[in-house]
Amino acid sequence: MYLTQKIGYRLAGFVAIFTILIFTAYTPAGAFLKTIVQKTEIRYSRLDSGSSAIPRNHGVDSTIRKAASMLSWGMHGAFFFQGTGIAPTGDPGGFHIEGDLVANSPATDVSDWVPGPGGTGEGVLDGTGAPINSSRTRHVIDLFDSNLDNIFEPGVKHDDDPNDWTWVQQKSTHKDDINNALLHVSTDSNGDLWFVVGGDRLSTTGDSYIDIELWQNQITANTDGSFTATGPHGGRTIGDIEITVHYQQGGSSAEYFIERWQAVGMGYEWVTITPPANSGFIAGNEAGPVSVPFSAFGSTTYATNAFIEAAINISAIIENIDPCLGISSVLIMTKASQSESATLKDFAGPIPFSFGTETTATDLTPQTVCQGASASFSTTASGLPPISYQWKLDGAIIPDAMARNVTIPTTGLTVGAHTVEVVVTGACGSVTRSTTLTVQGPPTATALISLEVCQGTPALFSTVPSGVGPFTYVWELDGMQIPGATSSSVSINTAPLTLGPHIVEVVVDGACGEVVKIATLTVLPVTTATSLTPQTVCQGATANFTTTASGTGPFSYVWKLDGVSIPGTGNSNAIDTTSLSLGAHTVEVTVTGACGAVTKTAALNVQASTAATELMPQTVCQGATANFTTTASGTGPFSYVWKLDGMPIAGATNSNAIDTTALSLGAHTVEVTVTGTCGAVTKTAALNVQAPTATDRCRRRSARERRRTLRRRRQEQARSATLETGWNADRGRDQQQRNDTTALSPARTLSKRQ
Repeated sequence: MYLTQKIGYRLAGFVAIFTILIFTAYTPAGAFLKTIVQKTEIRYSRLDSGSSAIPRNHGVDSTIRKAASMLSWGMHGAFFFQGTGIAPTGDPGGFHIEGDLVANSPATDVSDWVPGPGGTGEGVLDGTGAPINSSRTRHVIDLFDSNLDNIFEPGVKHDDDPNDWTWVQQKSTHKDDINNALLHVSTDSNGDLWFVVGGDRLSTTGDSYIDIELWQNQITANTDGSFTATGPHGGRTIGDIEITVHYQQGGSSAEYFIERWQAVGMGYEWVTITPPANSGFIAGNEAGPVSVPFSAFGSTTYATNAFIEAAINISAIIENIDPCLGISSVLIMTKASQSESATLKDFAGPIPFSFGTETTATDLTPQTVCQGASASFSTTASGLPPISYQWKLDGAIIPDAMARNVTIPTTGLTVGAHTVEVVVTGACGSVTRSTTLTVQGPPTATALISLEVCQGTPALFSTVPSGVGPFTYVWELDGMQIPGATSSSVSINTAPLTLGPHIVEVVVDGACGEVVKIATLTVLPVTTATSLTPQTVCQGATANFTTTASGTGPFSYVWKLDGVSIPGTGNSNAIDTTSLSLGAHTVEVTVTGACGAVTKTAALNVQASTAATELMPQTVCQGATANFTTTASGTGPFSYVWKLDGMPIAGATNSNAIDTTALSLGAHTVEVTVTGTCGAVTKTAALNVQAPTATDRCRRRSARERRRTLRRRRQEQARSATLETGWNADRGRDQQQRNDTTALSPARTLSKRQ
């Protein structure tokens, strides 16, 4: 027999079904039967003393013992079992025991196994057969008509120690084969514990016996085919309950036995107990087939007499024996007879199922609430009444808290964990349940860090919340909500923002309120600088360059000439051009501030200094013309000032013809000052005026002097042209070298040219 669990906890075990007979035992032969009982050493006690205990294996035929004991019970007090009817189980409207399984049908406003149309009654299973509350209801599914069914090994006896039982996989006989077992426990308004069972069998022919054993200690069917029973009294525990249903004549009539495990002599036996009147209800589907919402032997309909259900008041049947009972396992099994040594057949379970009259209580559910809110706790107690409750908070009794639930205000409680406990006390002891009440304060969040960022740079703000979530976030900039900013961090684009401070705010909302955090975002200006002014200077002069930085300082400056770094760390630089080549140069400065860097460039043009060729000395006869010439070079335009013996004379070009007629004989000084863009230069020469001694000779000398002067002038002009061509070539080479070799310093370049 394999157990297949349905949704929820599927209750293992076929529930033995009780046929509640109406025993009215009143007979004039009572004294005679009592004598029989006494003669056969059958022990009994009067019903009005509260119990009846009759060992069933002390030398008297079981049939005679049963008859004698039942009549004996009848003689000493009315013994009455209800058949069909509504058991007052405490379920809404009571539990209808009539052989079908549908709530509110045929009677309205009564509970049953599955929901029905209309009415206030409830089904303890849902529409698929799964338990609504698995702590109170079980549905066990067992294999049927299968060689894989787990059954007791042939020869295993009912009165064997359960630790000696063994099981095998084998097909069960049809009259002992079960498919579904239904179990349900509830407590009525008097605090009595009711046990409701339902079950089926494959064949409705022949006699069959089904036991439902309620074990206080665990019993387990092991995978190796053995059983392990932890009860200390022969594998069971004194006070265990056994309910037996005997199907007679195919189920058209049945009898029902209740027994408890007791110490008898030197051992332990099942002893029949007498249930009080109206403590049991039983019925089968004698009226015909019934439909079910789950599989029943491969169908959804039970044949007539194939299903039976019963409700037993457990508290009532043990009240006068030992009213305190705690069940942990249920085992359903079929057997060959009611004899103690009967051969065991099929079984379902064992099923872990905790219930009983011992005081129990459901666990408290931990609570986490916001400070100032109220926390509610409750427990559902069961057990033999009266039941009382005492609630405590952090070990101190809560005044006036004596119901099954309590509401604790948290306004005055500290934030953090507190211990809530309830002590449930009943007639069968007490139990304590405790849990944690966590009081949460309003949410907190880490502070936003104020930022200074350069305009155009994203500004990232974030916070980390704590407290009771989930958390939501609303970010604002200068009082306006930032669209799409709904997480714990935000990136703000500063490009469109004005320079200066802005207010960033986040509202963190949690389950226990909200918290606001604020920071300042300061947008800083980017680095800028004024342009450098181009410079044109004469070689050897100083070229001054200046820029003015703005933005966010401090600022640093890096100067370069023709791409090569030069000294200078301020906003201005004076460049000595002495060693620079003539022509164009590039000056640049890179200004770096807190918000970036900017580079400015300008042209530096180095011009040549003014130069002139030498004047050639002249010796002329008085009255002749002395011609002086110089060729200027450098940076024009050029101007000329001539002097004779230190006195200015006429002449504004590079040559001058001096009439010597009025000059005295002898030596004179001729000078010319050539002025250009890059300075002035003075050239001097001697003029010797001679007296003519002979006209021809002077004329010839004068002619020679004129030819010599003309020749020198031509030579000077040729040299000047050559020099000018050389300067132009130098300028071309300088410019090419600057373009091709930016790594050479000006000094090296000039040195190379020289």
